[in-house]
Amino acid sequence: SFAQMNTQHQYWLAKAMILLADISLKQDDAYQAQQYLFALQANYHAQDDIQSIVADKLAAIVAAQQAQQTTQQDAQTAPADDTDNDNADHSDDYD
Repeated sequence: SFAQMNTQHQYWLAKAMILLADISLKQDDAYQAQQYLFALQANYHAQDDIQSIVADKLAAIVAAQQAQQTTQQDAQTAPADDTDNDNADHSDDYD
């Protein structure tokens, strides 16, 4: 494949994969985004900014997933809203 050809354009191929990860995130496909980034993390070895970009994006994905899980857990454990107002005291409503 192109990535294995050891071309001088590997940097731009890596940037394209980062862009694909960003697009996947915009399409709510965090799994696919992570796969692009994991592939870069494992296979891109040049000494430039790609690895730090990949690490930052992976950390952001993990943080977003943890925040979503916390929100879902909070929603499940939150007390039910008491909307039964038949027994409520409405004596002050007409003052």
